[in-house]
Amino acid sequence: MNLNAFPVCLRPWALTIFFVLFALAAVSGGSFWLDEAGTAYAASRPTLGQWWHFISTSGIPEVQMPLYSVFIWTFAQLFGIGEFVLRLAGMLWLALGLVAFAVSFPQGRGRLAAVLVVATNAFIWYYANEARSYPMQPLGAAWEEKDSD
Repeated sequence: MNLNAFPVCLRPWALTIFFVLFALAAVSGGSFWLDEAGTAYAASRPTLGQWWHFISTSGIPEVQMPLYSVFIWTFAQLFGIGEFVLRLAGMLWLALGLVAFAVSFPQGRGRLAAVLVVATNAFIWYYANEARSYPMQPLGAAWEEKDSD
C-alpha cells in the first residue's frame, strides 16, 4: 500500500493528529456511570494480582474483555483513575480505529465520504466517551476488514 497515494488530509499521520485532537475536545470529565465506576475501581487495584482477584470474583464484566481490562489497568497505573483520564484512554483506541478504517478503505472517491461519515457518527462519539471497551470496536472492525481482503 502506497501511503503517499492518499490526499494529505487522509494520510495516516494527519488523520491520527486530527482524531486525537478531536477526541481531546470530546472527552467528558463528568461523573462515572455505574459500569465505568466498576472499571475504575478494578483499574485502581495496585497490583495485577489484586486486579485479577477483583475482576474474577466481583461479577463485573471486565473479565469478559481481557485485552481492554489489562490495557485500562496499565493506563490507570501510569496516568491515574480520574473520569477524564480513563475516558481519554478509550479515545486513543478510537483514533487508532478511525485511522485503520481510513487506511483499509478501498481507494477511490468514496474514501473521504466514508471516513467522514464514520468519524462524525454521533453514536461512535457517544460510546467512545465512556471508560469502557466500546472505542476498541472500530479498530477491530477495520482489522477484520483488512484480513478479509
